[in-house]
Amino acid sequence: MLEKLIAAMAVPELRKRIQFVFLIFAIYVLALHIPATGVNQEAVDRLLQSGTLFGAIDVFSGGR
Repeated sequence: MLEKLIAAMAVPELRKRIQFVFLIFAIYVLALHIPATGVNQEAVDRLLQSGTLFGAIDVFSGGR
């Protein structure tokens, strides 16, 4: 698999696309660590510990 990635890096268009994907992934990973304003983290932690997964999904999706 590594050989295929190295071969893909030789093609300029593919290299740009692969670099773009890695850049967007890095931005996404960094954004995971930024807390959302207006969200009570303690309440979310209590909800996730006491409820089921579907209950948490229900709360975050608006109860529909």
